[in-house]
Amino acid sequence: MLQIFTSPLPALGVGGVLARDDWSLFLDAVSGELAGSPVVVDLTARGDVRGVIARGVLQAMRYDGDVIEVAVRMPTPGRISVLRHLISHPTGVASDSAKGLLPSLVLIEDGDGALTRVRFLTSPVFGG
Repeated sequence: MLQIFTSPLPALGVGGVLARDDWSLFLDAVSGELAGSPVVVDLTARGDVRGVIARGVLQAMRYDGDVIEVAVRMPTPGRISVLRHLISHPTGVASDSAKGLLPSLVLIEDGDGALTRVRFLTSPVFGG
């Protein structure tokens, strides 16, 4: 289960950890509402080594019971390229938003303790 006390969530004033039964509905809603939004996806493995996996726009997020998929369209010259980051045996999903509000951060922990962060960036089109 997501170890919320070691994550950045408390400093964000978050919605918190979601119940497993809510993962599919939550990820479908985020995917539906925020598809096309700019995102950065990074991964922190054991030993606190963080690396950026993808930078682009969200195509989809989904949960099928054993795997969570985060699909990101990457800017490439000439053709569309999609990175599909698969999180096996997820153990926790958390968000920085209250129920019913769109998140700016989704955290997903896998069975090995690796933490995937999906950060939604402010689009220059919507900036003030």
